[in-house]
Amino acid sequence: MPVIGLSCWERPLDTTLATAERHHLLSSTYTAALVAVGGTPVLLPSTDPAHADLALSRVDGLVITGGGDIDPVRYGADNTDSTDIDPVRDAWELALLDAARRRGVPMLGICRGCQILNVGLGGTLLQHVWGTDAHHHLWNEDRTHLATGQHDVTLEGPLREMYGKDGRRVNSLHHQSIDRLAAGLEVVATAPDGRIEAVATTGAWQAVGVQWHPERLDLSDEAPLFRWITEQATG
Repeated sequence: MPVIGLSCWERPLDTTLATAERHHLLSSTYTAALVAVGGTPVLLPSTDPAHADLALSRVDGLVITGGGDIDPVRYGADNTDSTDIDPVRDAWELALLDAARRRGVPMLGICRGCQILNVGLGGTLLQHVWGTDAHHHLWNEDRTHLATGQHDVTLEGPLREMYGKDGRRVNSLHHQSIDRLAAGLEVVATAPDGRIEAVATTGAWQAVGVQWHPERLDLSDEAPLFRWITEQATG
């Protein structure tokens, strides 16, 4: 079975052993989605970017997962609406992306991971996209949790082939999206408001990024996307 590396969060948690101890975290929905299609998931916690090449030498595929916003300095912009920035994670995931590209390790980017793919290849981001029917405000009243929105997307190219249809309904938890598309990427899904919802590489290196969270949808519906990364990793 192909081994798929997944990036993860680092957060302080209180345990019976310590208060506010730092933990590497990832929702089990990611690993369940990969196991369901024959993958063996392993976590790649944020560490020294110099270790990224070695980490990628031990896996067959890479998933860069969802999370907080990328520091706008990474794409040459001032911070106007970016929050929950983690410079250590930014550096680690961008190093993973670079190592994956050089080694030819296939990659799937989910939400933040889609944005990492674009920024890592030279693109930029819109720092806040809420305010349309497709991307409405998702915070609850006390701003402690996001309420998952849903909207339709139009599929093109490899995503149309994966899902076997021209469009589908997806969830929405992101407040940022791709602005200037990086060279070497093509748009393969868009929302009704015109926002880019998915991209794919156009060269020999195989990478796909989606703005929705497929691991939080019906896994039987999302199996084509997770099967794609495991099949690419096997090949």
